Amino acid sequence: MKTRKDILRPIRKLVRSTCASFSPDSNGHSNCCYLSSNTIPQCVFYRDDGQYPEQLKAGKVRCQYFETHVLPVDPAMELAYWGKHPDGEQGQAIGRCANCGNSFTKRSNRQEFCLNCREQQTRKVNRERQRKKYWEDKDKFLTI
Repeated sequence: MKTRKDILRPIRKLVRSTCASFSPDSNGHSNCCYLSSNTIPQCVFYRDDGQYPEQLKAGKVRCQYFETHVLPVDPAMELAYWGKHPDGEQGQAIGRCANCGNSFTKRSNRQEFCLNCREQQTRKVNRERQRKKYWEDKDKFLTI
């Protein structure tokens, strides 16, 4: 699955280049959003407080203007933002292969490997299981 930095960097780049309500410097504050209702008008994607990483993972960091007006400009980023895979069917989650690191469309929530690495991993697990079984059975027959 994509990490916070994998998604946040392109989002910040998209905000800087296309968001009409974003200003890199305004009234002594950096990375301002003119639509922000806070006392310090900082863009939600540029916050640096301690709770920010957990809120971003939980999907609590949201900007309605960004989601409706800026995000549709980049369809691949929109799919990544909503947790969809651009090559997969709409509504399916993406995952990152534990072996090669490539992203893939998950077929279940427990899937860890892409289709290319799945066969290799299955063979590796079976080989280890058989090796363990061999040595356990060998000890049984040698002691009799």
